[in-house]
Amino acid sequence: MVKPEFIRAADRLKRDGIDGVLAAVDATTNIKIAERYKVEGYPTFAYFKDGKFAWKINERREDGFYNFMKNPVEPSPPELSWSKQSDGVHVLHLTAENFKTEVKKKKHALIIFYAPWCGYCKRAKPKFFEAAKILADDTRIVLGAVDCTTERSLCQEYKIEGFPTIIYLSYGKNRIDYSGKYETASFINFVESGGQISEYRCFFFRSQNSVPEFDFGNVVIVLDENNFDKIISSGNVFVMFFSPLCKHCKTVKSEFREAAKQSHFGKFAVVDCTAWNDLCERHGVKGYPTFRMFVNGVQHDYNGNHTSSDFTTAFMKIVASTKIDL
Repeated sequence: MVKPEFIRAADRLKRDGIDGVLAAVDATTNIKIAERYKVEGYPTFAYFKDGKFAWKINERREDGFYNFMKNPVEPSPPELSWSKQSDGVHVLHLTAENFKTEVKKKKHALIIFYAPWCGYCKRAKPKFFEAAKILADDTRIVLGAVDCTTERSLCQEYKIEGFPTIIYLSYGKNRIDYSGKYETASFINFVESGGQISEYRCFFFRSQNSVPEFDFGNVVIVLDENNFDKIISSGNVFVMFFSPLCKHCKTVKSEFREAAKQSHFGKFAVVDCTAWNDLCERHGVKGYPTFRMFVNGVQHDYNGNHTSSDFTTAFMKIVASTKIDL
């Protein structure tokens, strides 16, 4: 409740002799005043200097009100809504107008209710966006976002009391609140499993044969956090970073495997980025598939064609140029 915080701040200001007054306006009875100052939600706090409107403030606590009145400083421009940021193209930005229509179409929906200024929301955002990117081709699933600073009525309807709040819905019903980690794999696990939190899912490829459609056979090494550094630190290794949900990765798989069969000068290996997201981030993986060649631990990027012959030729050239003997 903001009211007692506001009252306590007013008492402190008066007691300490600080110049300034905290006042309240009932916008339900003073409608014209509320309209004049563009009050769109409650409570709204506005600072007036010398009788003129100066700016709105976003304080909600006693200390915040008190410290602001001791030294009124214009706040920084508000954070942009995620819908206006270029990295959110795979997330459906929801409003009161489209929420129910869009969400009820999907068997699986994962919705994040956020405020642009919220620190925890900022931490969750890149992982949530990455999950949306990975799942973009699955028509059963949608990952959506609601900006509660502009969609107050929608957030009130879903009883959002803190940020971020993340919920699962199936065809717009059967709400399950998310309480897991702010990690890409965790978000994917949760929505794919129908709102069940589990640390690992079978399609996340923790062992050589755990995903039938991504079984590279024994010619390709499966890398993870536990063996990655050891394997690439000596010898020559051509690594494919991929996602099981990436359609092009499925196409490339046979070419990569064929290159591994032909190779007599190095190893071919793969990393499942939905399972080992942090590992992939450390190596600058931003899309799938991404290829890196390692010669005695030194990384070389590969941006060529995705055919077995191109993989083999490029790998041979790198190995030869660095004069590394297996």
